[in-house]
Amino acid sequence: MPTKLIPASWMPNIKLDGFVVHWTGGNHLAGEYDKRHYHFGVDGPGLGVWRGVPLEKNAKGRALPAGDYAAHTRWLNGGWGGFTLACMGSTKLNPATENNYIDIAYPMTKAQWDTGIKALAELCIRYSVPVQRPTKADPRGVQSHAEVEQNLGIDQAGKWDFTRLSWKPELKGARVIGDFMRQQIREQIALIQGVQSFADLPADDDLLPPEEPQFETQKENVMQADPRLPDPPTPAPSAEPLSGFRKVLGWVTAGVTAVGSALAAVGKWLMSLPPEVLIAIVVTLAIVGTIIFALIWLFPRPIVIEREKP
Repeated sequence: MPTKLIPASWMPNIKLDGFVVHWTGGNHLAGEYDKRHYHFGVDGPGLGVWRGVPLEKNAKGRALPAGDYAAHTRWLNGGWGGFTLACMGSTKLNPATENNYIDIAYPMTKAQWDTGIKALAELCIRYSVPVQRPTKADPRGVQSHAEVEQNLGIDQAGKWDFTRLSWKPELKGARVIGDFMRQQIREQIALIQGVQSFADLPADDDLLPPEEPQFETQKENVMQADPRLPDPPTPAPSAEPLSGFRKVLGWVTAGVTAVGSALAAVGKWLMSLPPEVLIAIVVTLAIVGTIIFALIWLFPRPIVIEREKP
């Protein structure tokens, strides 16, 4: 059964004309700058949806005070939600362009695209947004950033998200990819509504990962706990005391787990930094290490050998 990616508390009772879909132009982990310019987004692994600016800040009919809304699209923010994928960052030596969009540092992944499609389907259902290409005659719907100028005549300074898809290079052009995106959203809406009413789907205020893909090799059936049934009785603890070896093994395992979690958190923080900041940190650590090594080599600690008293 499908599960909601976006909690109900993230979708207030407001009016919207539609959604503009972007990429961040950065790495696969959205930073604070990204979350100040979009309402929702998906990181590279595609494991869930994060929230940036509350959606009500861009509600249709609301004034947009500077700094108090998501400025995701040039001259198209009031009444429009901004959804983004964290990807398509590049370097000066390997820039992301329409001719170089696959072998770059942070290409779009299919996993985050698929998660984004599911989330957009939920949003379109919630706000009754027609999954259509917006036009000047009917400026409602879902469109990529690259389509805005073509669809509504609003200049976007050459933005090209999306005129290329890293994971599907045979598709080219804003309109072709926009139509492909909308078709996938329609299919996802049909899947959601074909199961049961959207309001009855389970939801949680935590980020929920997308459904696991179905593999050809079938897993063994595992009985899942039914929340309608009482909890099973807690088994009595074993009276056999733990051996010294098992205690030490438990301490070692807990220590390794804690260190691994800390290293993962540090790694995630480092990945969120701009490349120039990361390079500055590495250079600083190298300089400090060199100074310490030089001090130890130039001023070694004297070795004192105590003689036995006669």
